[in-house]
Amino acid sequence: MEVQIISKEILKPSSSTPQHRRTYKLSILDQLAPSLYIPIILFYSPPCENLCKNSDHLKKSFSRTLTHFYPFAGRVKDDFSIDCNDDGAAFIEARVSGDMSMVIEQADINQQQQLLPCSPYAKISKLSTDQVIYDCTTLFPPQDLSSFSLHNFMKEEVLSEIVTKRFLFDGSKVAALRHEVGNGPSLDRPTRFIAVSSLILSAMMTVTRENEAGQQISAATIAVDLRRRLKPPVPEQSIGNIFQVAIANWPESESNALNYNSLAGKLDESIRKMDDEYIRKFHAGGGYFNFIKRAREEAMKEKPSAGM
Repeated sequence: MEVQIISKEILKPSSSTPQHRRTYKLSILDQLAPSLYIPIILFYSPPCENLCKNSDHLKKSFSRTLTHFYPFAGRVKDDFSIDCNDDGAAFIEARVSGDMSMVIEQADINQQQQLLPCSPYAKISKLSTDQVIYDCTTLFPPQDLSSFSLHNFMKEEVLSEIVTKRFLFDGSKVAALRHEVGNGPSLDRPTRFIAVSSLILSAMMTVTRENEAGQQISAATIAVDLRRRLKPPVPEQSIGNIFQVAIANWPESESNALNYNSLAGKLDESIRKMDDEYIRKFHAGGGYFNFIKRAREEAMKEKPSAGM
């Protein structure tokens, strides 16, 4: 599949950001978020057959979207804020030789990587600026990171072993798996995420027992969206790293006795723990930041335990 870049340009918001919104404050969650690019490809049917008209439509839509998500058109100022100066965001137009339906129906991760970055905005949500921009600094106050760095949080030998794979699960199989897990004593009705995650984790633990004598998986980490877990809830469309990692762990001595049913119960328990009371208490007085610092110190001392 050949991908040809047609144009690259910087698009600015369709209207200027008001002066009182020129500084977007970073919460501790934003400050400590890893510098990762998480790619997303959205496929839409073109609104028209004419390529030029379609391109103009996307540009105008993208520009209008930036008025709602204005920090994305700004620039990082320091460890505490983003200067929302309307400098704009990159818009890249490309032409792909081939039928896009083949990319979707017979998905190949190597082919899909050729399509990144890709940022089509086909429709503007009818949202006010206040609904998509939420000030998290009251709940998650920023911290002085001058003497702290996330660099080398994980050792190079661990990073070199990371492998990305794509799994496709049939809907009926996932439904059957949820029913099977739900019949166990640990959990009544697991979500699709928990059912599939526990199955994968169980398989990982089996492989670890067979291939790495003496080393067992004793923990799993799950990124949990905090928006609906706070009271009052944060609007779902709010930008920012409003998430926290939940940790499900167990003694290594129990690893051999765990199956995906009991693992599902442990994953569910760790997620349910993340309620409003727990989140506020955990972040009070810089508790979360201190937890991260201790975890970093431990990670630098010794190779971390295997996990999901």
